Parts: sequence; structure tokens; C-alpha cells
Amino acid sequence: MKKRNLLSGVALTGVALLLSGCAALNAVTGQAPDVKSTNAVSVAPDAPDPVLVPGGSAQDNLAFFNFTNLKTAQSDATINGENTVNALVQAGFDKGAMQVSFDQSTQGLTADSIYVSVRIGNDCLVGQLVTEGRSVVGAVEPVVGPDKSVCLIGGTRTIDW
Repeated sequence: MKKRNLLSGVALTGVALLLSGCAALNAVTGQAPDVKSTNAVSVAPDAPDPVLVPGGSAQDNLAFFNFTNLKTAQSDATINGENTVNALVQAGFDKGAMQVSFDQSTQGLTADSIYVSVRIGNDCLVGQLVTEGRSVVGAVEPVVGPDKSVCLIGGTRTIDW
């Protein structure tokens, strides 16, 4: 009986690790479905363009972050980490406060989505640019991690350009 319980516990632990590993891989490779589909970004045609609020909170800058990501997604440029980060830097966001997901899966396939974040204080601007359909989702989320210093969980691409 003890051996059966031990084997059941090991099996359940293995399944839990497998599922959590898949979830982490999905977040990194962009294979997960839209995580914040209710926060889809659009721009009203007659609304003034949002602007960066230097020294402002993540919430103060969400509209501009989303606007910048939407312009990137709807441009002719390839949706990838470098183009996304470069557009945000050009718009005035701090490159040193950013994280970005990988452009390709471990199998060499183009990522379905690029995730990008900008840390502002204890909050993060988090965006998802979907390669097919060129749509954008954005939100403000709290920092995460053991020392509350990151915005995207899992492996992210080094921003070294």
C-alpha cells in the first residue's frame, strides 16, 4: 500500500512539473492563447494620439505603450523582439527596464506572439503582439519573481543590440 501511494505521488508530481513546464514554454515561445484578450488594443480614429508621461506610472503610460505596440504591429516591419523593443525605445521607454520573449520556438518555428514588458516602479507594462492578424494586447501587471524584479516569467531574450 505504501509503495502504491509513493508511486501515485511521484506520478502526480511528474504530471504537475510537465504541465508547469509546458505553461512556461508557452509563455516564452508565444504559443499560448491571448492571456488578456479583453484588453485588445485599438485606436479611435478621431482621438488624439497618446503621449509618453515621463516619470509617470505604468497606468499613466499604458495608452502610449499600447499605441506604440499597435503602430509596430500594423507597420510593414516583421513582428519580432528587436523591432518591438526598438520602437518602444524610440518612443522614449527605457531599454534597460525591458524584457522580451524569443522570436522563435526551440524547434525554430516563428513565435505566434511576441511578449514585451517595461518595468516602471513596482508595475509592468506587458504587451503581446500577435504575428498572425498583427493585433496587440496590453495591460499593467505587478512585478513578479522571488525578488519582485521581473515582468515576464520564464526565459527571455537578452536585449543586447
